[in-house]
Amino acid sequence: MSSHDDSDIVSQRRRRVLQAIGAGALVTAVGASGTVGAQSSEGDPIDPNLGYTVLSPEEDLPVEPDHEVQLLINPPSDPSNPIPQFYYQPTGLAVETGDVVAFRFTTPGHTVSSYHSYAGRQQRVPDPESGGLGFFSSPYLGAGATWLYRFDTPGVYDYYCAPHEIFGHVGRIVVGGVTETPSVPDPCAPPAEGAESEQSEGPELRPPGFTAGLVLRDPALAPENILASGAVPWEAVADEHKQLFFQLRPPEVCGLPTDGEEPTPEATAYQVDLVVGDPEAVLGEDPEDFYGRQGRLLRYLHGSTDEPTIRRGTGSVLSENARCLQTRPVTVEDGVATVSFRVKQGCTERVSLVSYVNGAGPGVFDRSVEQVRYDAATAEYGPGRHTLTVALPVAPVVADLAGENEVPPVDSAGSGVAQFTPTDEGTWEYDLLVRDVDGVTQAHIHEGGPDENGPVVALLATFTESVDGTGGGSPVDATAGDPVLESGVVEDTALVEEMTANPENYYVNVHSTGNPAGEIRGQLSFRS
Repeated sequence: MSSHDDSDIVSQRRRRVLQAIGAGALVTAVGASGTVGAQSSEGDPIDPNLGYTVLSPEEDLPVEPDHEVQLLINPPSDPSNPIPQFYYQPTGLAVETGDVVAFRFTTPGHTVSSYHSYAGRQQRVPDPESGGLGFFSSPYLGAGATWLYRFDTPGVYDYYCAPHEIFGHVGRIVVGGVTETPSVPDPCAPPAEGAESEQSEGPELRPPGFTAGLVLRDPALAPENILASGAVPWEAVADEHKQLFFQLRPPEVCGLPTDGEEPTPEATAYQVDLVVGDPEAVLGEDPEDFYGRQGRLLRYLHGSTDEPTIRRGTGSVLSENARCLQTRPVTVEDGVATVSFRVKQGCTERVSLVSYVNGAGPGVFDRSVEQVRYDAATAEYGPGRHTLTVALPVAPVVADLAGENEVPPVDSAGSGVAQFTPTDEGTWEYDLLVRDVDGVTQAHIHEGGPDENGPVVALLATFTESVDGTGGGSPVDATAGDPVLESGVVEDTALVEEMTANPENYYVNVHSTGNPAGEIRGQLSFRS
């Protein structure tokens, strides 16, 4: 093939990208222009083209759906490319003629749009047997919305999310046992000679392109397999058919690292997850450990000691939890991550914010690399707005604080982290986080091994004159939503030198009115 031919192919593929972006806006506009819940001529509340939209999970549905499909987002599957996975769950579904499917917008910013010539696409849905237009599309909807559609005509229905189609956000529904459908062109093949010519007449009907084409060509989504299985999950689609055709590269004006620049080797990478339920101690031991696979991930953030926030986004969570929770993005400041969320009326949810040391590197999500839990905050919440805060692995010396580390052990729900960072002056800067301890009075560094109590060698926090709460000052209640956060400097350079050489001989102890001798404690260690 000549260099001129190569140039033509690249040019044609570039036009495909631009067309894909433009078509997404077109279909979104069409879906959004209809009346929410417009009625069909037969009085059915579900319109044959616009379906029926419910914007809030508090609203009642006009009919009971027969099936449910969730619109989800997973963290990126390719460690080198920070584009997340967008998918329908299940991705393939078999239904009976006349069945109603509820599309649950667990994550925001999507559509459910049919491949139809009306929208300039290769037609991959049947038109009604009685006549009329088989095109359908939801509006562009946010999290918590539900869109209903009734599948009245037997056949194979291929559909896509207008903003995310090129990233593989497509699905297939087989109705009434009919499995005939047009073949999906190979998106990896060079364009046919003369295809997409700028001199061609008439509108071009584009087939599923890029990763959308790969997904729909996967054997797991063959209509016969969907019919036999009843439902085909996203996980059944081969990983090689989820690969992306695009690599994000920031423009120079952003001042961000490009492909040729490596992150600072000393940077410590971390991941923060807001999840439903209790946190995992280690991620990566098994692919099912990851919260997105479990349907528990509400929010995530990737960052490092060099770049506190590299990327963040929403995850995938089961619809019943999504209807009860509204979340804000995770934020990072001064070595801690914080998130706020609201539990809706009539709901009770157990929620965790958890930080991990990300061994795959800054901004990288790699299921083959284990991530070890660093800090976690978990509680059960009723209606109202709440906040959770966790420490991030930003310092080389750390003490994990728990009641079981006390001598003798203390039965306490409290937890926390103390972090120490060496300075050029030979001192240690410290950050202390304490949660779920009532009546915090003081916190110190003590000299002593893991099984012994020893004298105070450095003061970290003082709220009262005495460790039992007597004297001046007032004890402080530390909660998961409002933890004790104290920062300062250990200025005794000789002590810092000794603690650096023998950290195992020193521990951090937090005192309270309930346990004046110590409620939570942790031995100093260098973070691995």
